[in-house]
Amino acid sequence: MYKICIYILLALVTLSAPSCLKDSKTIFDKSPAERLDEAVRVNKELLESSSEGWIMHYYAGKDYSGPSYTLLMKFKDGKITVLSERVPDQAYTSDYDVVQDQGPVLTVNTYNEALHFLASAALGYPDGIQGDYEFAFISTSTDVINLRGKKWKNNMTLTRMPKGSSWEEYMLAIVTIKDELTSSSFSFKLGDKELAEGTINTTQNRLNVTIGGKEFDTPFNFTDKGIVLHSPLVVEGKEYSTFTWDSAAKKFVSGNLSAELFRPNSYKTQDFWYGTWSIKHAAATAPGVRRTPTLLQIEAPTSDNDKAKGLLKGTLTFQKKTYPILVPYDKAKGAIRIIMQPIVKNTPEAPAGMVLYPANISEDGKTNIHQEQSEYGITFAWDEDMGMAIASGDKTPDVGIINSFFGVAYEFQGNQRVPMVREGKLVTPIVMPKIEHMTRK
Repeated sequence: MYKICIYILLALVTLSAPSCLKDSKTIFDKSPAERLDEAVRVNKELLESSSEGWIMHYYAGKDYSGPSYTLLMKFKDGKITVLSERVPDQAYTSDYDVVQDQGPVLTVNTYNEALHFLASAALGYPDGIQGDYEFAFISTSTDVINLRGKKWKNNMTLTRMPKGSSWEEYMLAIVTIKDELTSSSFSFKLGDKELAEGTINTTQNRLNVTIGGKEFDTPFNFTDKGIVLHSPLVVEGKEYSTFTWDSAAKKFVSGNLSAELFRPNSYKTQDFWYGTWSIKHAAATAPGVRRTPTLLQIEAPTSDNDKAKGLLKGTLTFQKKTYPILVPYDKAKGAIRIIMQPIVKNTPEAPAGMVLYPANISEDGKTNIHQEQSEYGITFAWDEDMGMAIASGDKTPDVGIINSFFGVAYEFQGNQRVPMVREGKLVTPIVMPKIEHMTRK
């Protein structure tokens, strides 16, 4: 009986084999190269099929550590036009293509200010802010295209804009919401239940709050209605990711979860910070070397561009030598910041200028310098009771909480600027370890 069953099974397999071969031939009637050509053509047609364009949620920085932006994109006849919330009144047009790689890849192959700026190198920043301008196609539907940055591997989405949509109206709605966010401090509530205080920071478009002992730190993108989080908040087992801005109540709302804006007591207007300040930090000179006060003079912005960005004019004095820097005013916190930036002043000690790098010095004295381009730094917020501006460092994914700054000297090697190294150590004409506070002179 057992042998009979075996013979029957073998006969069935033999009879079904031609059918399987026929199906296989149907599925694989094109070579891999032909299928890739087809995918390139189909994806390019999909990009150009939206007359209103697409909304991109863009993320910079390795592992989503950098800023995020909302970009509007339109594809037509091999051209791409991009409008970014970073520069909401200026669209940029360049060439684009969909090319073959391991799969189809969207590449912006001539310079586009809105995109290539995010990947452009600068003094001390060889990777820019770690942005992409080439994107691998992950999956597509009629209205949503999922992409992945080719270099930094962040996932991004293109969403088809509805028929009759206006770029100007969409971007104006975003600008209006951002203008109404006069503080980055928010009180999170579930119904009437108070959960925690957190921040919604529009400098890097990042939300941070700790609810029920769990920290949520996620980038977000603006929409014409509010914000969309890259990673959802999870409260009492429910996820919240899409928030609508209630202009009258000054709060973001998602179902029964809300984040209500408030101004902290430390809030100060921009002109409060004008004047000369003394920065308190740990000793930065060798034993026996006379230490002089580290000073920061702050003045009003000197250009329309700096004024629009809230960049105050600063002069840093360290060991009696002066250096020009920019001091961002955080209108959401009413505070000022010192951030990573190039110092464009060539001196004998720094023949190709300097970069002011944020760093962490641990309790055991170990120094870790954050050398990737970013806007990480230290915020100074006014404390009325103490009569001083208290320093608070950003938390970074690589070196921990920022508490120090080092001005690293650069020199030329051929046409390249490179950090100066002597006896195996970086040359640092500016050293501000373990910054504590500032007081007015």
